[in-house]
Amino acid sequence: MNRSRFAPPSITGPLDEAEFRRRLEATGTIQARGSDSRPLPDETAVASFVASAMRQRGAIGPLRVERGDPIDRLPPAAATKLRHLRNGHSDANVLLQSLSERKTDAMRRKQRYEMRLRELTEDEAAARAGVVPIARERIRSGHPDGHIPPDDQHPSVLEARRQIEATAGEMAEIDQRIAVLSAGRWGGMRRLETYLQSLAGLIAEHDGAVDVPKKLTLEAARDRIAHIKADIHEAQSAAYPSAVVKAHIRSEIANLAARGAPHVMPAIEAAAPLRWPLLPVRGEIGMADGARGFTTGEIPDALALVAWLHKDALLAKLDTEVDFYADDENALTDAERANRITALHAKLLDAERVEEALVCASEAAGVSILRRTDADPRAVLGLSSALPPAR
Repeated sequence: MNRSRFAPPSITGPLDEAEFRRRLEATGTIQARGSDSRPLPDETAVASFVASAMRQRGAIGPLRVERGDPIDRLPPAAATKLRHLRNGHSDANVLLQSLSERKTDAMRRKQRYEMRLRELTEDEAAARAGVVPIARERIRSGHPDGHIPPDDQHPSVLEARRQIEATAGEMAEIDQRIAVLSAGRWGGMRRLETYLQSLAGLIAEHDGAVDVPKKLTLEAARDRIAHIKADIHEAQSAAYPSAVVKAHIRSEIANLAARGAPHVMPAIEAAAPLRWPLLPVRGEIGMADGARGFTTGEIPDALALVAWLHKDALLAKLDTEVDFYADDENALTDAERANRITALHAKLLDAERVEEALVCASEAAGVSILRRTDADPRAVLGLSSALPPAR
């Protein structure tokens, strides 16, 4: 049996129509096994085409490779600590899941007892269940002394109410245990894992010793962290110096005045009207049927014209306003702000390393301390300060 042979592709780019027709004509006659049979393709040619397509795709860029578990890229001490944190978090999750399932079961039992109580006391609920409420029973059981209790004191009603109260108490107890476990579970684990996943390659450890001042308490260490964070916020929120603000204002007014200058050349060259500065505007149109549209147009740019006409007076008044409100004593330029924030972040990381050392010392003494949710992962795992901060 003869099979046709297609020549492998000689180019790496996509085939155009002319090249496709040339190759098709060069293949010759395709022989088949019968009049109703399809041509037999050449597997070698197919493989060649596939290989060419893969080479083209490879030129686009490398395939994305998952980084796997970052614990494999951590230093030994950090990996051990992360494993310990994961185990504690996992244990808490198992207990919380078990308690959640127990609460769900208690909730279902409570709903069944509540339904039973309605079936005993309400006609509509009893009719849906196909039973007879206590008030309509022909034969009523009584006490040994012959006394028949009222409907709300029927033994079945009392039992249903007792079960409802019991399951409600069970649910309240479970809620309390869930609250205690949730409060004792570190809320920063997800942030820590996300941070480690964002790091590429081997993760370096902190190579310096952590100097913990004597008699420093954990509360004092956390107060220091809070003060440093307040200083960072203050630096981020600091005003700009008045000189910088005035320079920005002069640039803005100059651009505005340049835009507001009327064009006199049409009048000079062709005795045409002046061309006043115009400002493009956009409006929204609402139809009665709820349809909405937009319209565009131009209006006189009055603000730009005023800036062109009274530029000096406007600048003088703005300078007066800036001088009145400026806080040059605490103001920072962009460069000063960046340098101060960088120094404060380094100071904050050192303070968080001290805090983590105190937490570890307490755990070693058998006292469990809950870490802050926003604790720096570099401080928690003892990682290098050169690594980027967590977001």
